[in-house]
Amino acid sequence: MWKTRKKSTFLASAALLGIVALSGTTVTAGTVDVPITATVTSSLVEDMTTAMNFGSIELIPAGDTIVINASGAGSGAGGAAAVPASSGASVVTGGTSALITISSPIGFDVDVSYEVSVVLTDGTTSATMSLIDANSGGGTTDGTVTHAAGVDTLIHVGGSLVLPSGATTGTYTGSTAVTMNYT
Repeated sequence: MWKTRKKSTFLASAALLGIVALSGTTVTAGTVDVPITATVTSSLVEDMTTAMNFGSIELIPAGDTIVINASGAGSGAGGAAAVPASSGASVVTGGTSALITISSPIGFDVDVSYEVSVVLTDGTTSATMSLIDANSGGGTTDGTVTHAAGVDTLIHVGGSLVLPSGATTGTYTGSTAVTMNYT
């Protein structure tokens, strides 16, 4: 029995020494979870400042095409809008190119694109308007304009409205999507 007791005492002593030895060991590695946060903001503002308006049209009986040529409209601060003009004898009063204002403290290029044509209707009669130009794209259905940091960029959009002969009196309405891709 004595031998068994010696072995038990020896094992208990070895375990106690192991605990004591471990309590004084130096830690050489550890893992800590670090929280990460990123707040992304944008002060980019796109504003539909002015809707496109072909004005009041005294249409000749044979029909006519009314054009808003925005390729020459002003693009700087306070840039002048383009106004509609008749290609025939119709009389046009008032009207303006559409105006989109882009504001941002950061400079970048803006690719502008829009639909080639849109149907406007007064509820009974339809008229086709072709978007023909923007002061950023000049005569095409898309274009690129450079936005300078901190300066409003004005994008005028124009079109060509074909009114058929016998078009009824009334207000013709419709809309189109203008897409701006920033690079």
